[in-house]
Amino acid sequence: MGKELVIGVFVIVVIAVHIWLFKWIRFKVDEGVILKCLRESEESTFLGSEVISASTNISAKRISFVCNKSKEIKVNPNEKESWSLY
Repeated sequence: MGKELVIGVFVIVVIAVHIWLFKWIRFKVDEGVILKCLRESEESTFLGSEVISASTNISAKRISFVCNKSKEIKVNPNEKESWSLY
């Protein structure tokens, strides 16, 4: 009974770490793509989620999520869903 419990806990921990690592890597990849788009933009200092979405093939919802969590991207205080670099 003891070995089964240890194996079960180990499997759960490994799966949890795998899921966390997958989400973190996906976030960092998406953040990098968005940062590149913002750096290359010469139109204005702020870009909307739809504009970024059109050039990166990332959904506007995902862009909003990543930009809100990123420490390198700021929101336009005058316009919702508009982003720029710090």
